Order: sequence, then C-alpha cells, then structure tokens
Amino acid sequence: MTAITVHTQAELDAALAKHKGDTSARIYIESDAGVWLRINETPSSHVVARDSSRVVALGSSRVVALGSSRVVAWDLSHVVALGSSRVVAWDSSHVVAWDSSRVEAWDSSCVEARGSSRVVARDSSHVVAGKFTAVHLRSTRVDLSGGVVIDMTKVDATDTDTWLDLTGAKVVDGLVHLFKAVDDNLDAGHSYKLTRYEPGTTVTAPDWFDSHDCGYGLHVSPTVGQARSHYTDATRFLEVTVPVADIRAIDSSKVKARSVTVLREVDRWGEPIIDETPGQVA
Repeated sequence: MTAITVHTQAELDAALAKHKGDTSARIYIESDAGVWLRINETPSSHVVARDSSRVVALGSSRVVALGSSRVVAWDLSHVVALGSSRVVAWDSSHVVAWDSSRVEAWDSSCVEARGSSRVVARDSSHVVAGKFTAVHLRSTRVDLSGGVVIDMTKVDATDTDTWLDLTGAKVVDGLVHLFKAVDDNLDAGHSYKLTRYEPGTTVTAPDWFDSHDCGYGLHVSPTVGQARSHYTDATRFLEVTVPVADIRAIDSSKVKARSVTVLREVDRWGEPIIDETPGQVA
C-alpha cells in the first residue's frame, strides 16, 4: 500500500493526480486548523481526513473522516465519519456515521448512523439510524428508520424564547450572535437590491416591516450552514449581533431584524478568520 500525507491543497492535488487509478494508495489529509482542502473529482485512491483537518468533498469524491476532522459533502460524494468528526451533507451525498460523529443532513442526502453518533435530519434527507443514535427530526419529509427520535416538527419556531432554545444561538449581554452568508464583495440580497455587510458597521434595512414573514428586513441565521442554505452561491461568511428583543423568528433556520451589527468574518464553521497582521482578527 502506498501512503501519502498531505497538508495543503497543492500537495493534495499532486497526490490525487499522481496516484489516480491506484486503488492501493492511501492519501492522508492533515491540514492546519482553519485551512480547507477541496476534492473535486472521483479519486480511485482512498482519502482520509485526520485530526483537525477540513475537507470539502465535491462531485463523486470519497472521504473517510477521523478524529476531529470536518467535512462538507456535496453532490454525489461519499463520506464515512468516525471518532468526533463532523459532517454537513448536502444534495445527494451519502454519509455513514459511527462513534460520536455528528451529521447534519440536508436536501436529499442519505445518512446511515450507528453507535453514539448524532443526526439532524432536514428537508427530504434519508436517515437509517441505529438503536442508540439520536435523531433530531426537523422535517416531515424526512425518510427515517430507527434511532431515538426527537420530533421537532411541531415546535413553534417563531416564538423568540423557543427559537433560542431550539437553535442554541449564543446570547451575550442581551445580544444574540448570528451569521450571514455573502459574496466576495461582502454583499447579499437580490441583484437589484444588494446590501453590503462590512465588519465593524451596523447595517439597517430600509424596507423594515415588523412581522414573522420572510422579507422586509435583514435575514440572518443561527449557524453558518443555515446561512449558506439561503445563499448557496455565498463565498464568505460573517458573524453579526442583534438585540434579542429585536429579532423576529421566521423558522428554525433564520430570523429577520431591522438592523444588525457586523462583528467579523468567519469560516464555514463559524470560527473567526485570522488576519495576516499579527494580533488582528478579520
């Protein structure tokens, strides 16, 4: 067996190209904290994400996640999650979860969960869970078999206190910390009405209407993944704050507010992106 350890995108691309078609090859990813690597093809070699590495799996790529690694699975990718790894599954991706791994299933993704793994099942995802696997059911369209089910489908997610309990959004000194997905220029919204979210500024909606309906306000989410689900072409992510009294919950994935204060840019997991300037946080 050929074993290769890579730490950067360039090393991963080179290893995949060199060992394409070599079914005995084992490529181990050990990227630095905060560094995301992408797999964009169907590798015949076996790719393993270890320790705190982070991987975006696209196309029909196959990844085994170990340790505390994190994987975002798209398209027809296949991920096996072990240890304390975390996986967010989108589209028609397939995840097999073991040990204490955590999986969030969206769209038509398929999850097989065993051991003490945890699953949040949304949309039309398909989940097969073991006897001791906790499954938070967030949609009546989920195809679910087995597991210890916590049925969240009848919870009133528009009530502020319930919404905070439901999402676990962080509240500090009366401010709830939420997330916004934006483009390369820190803009979000429709092409005819873009709003810019610059870190360090307070952004106010000119069309605010006080209701729990979508629209007529600034929309933000309790997690980066949920923010991205509302703007799938997003390339950057921001942490914002809003006074608890000012949020109007729409559903479990978003609230709206008249104004939000933009704290900083974060990565796909909501962790601050460190600026190249020593001691500075973007």
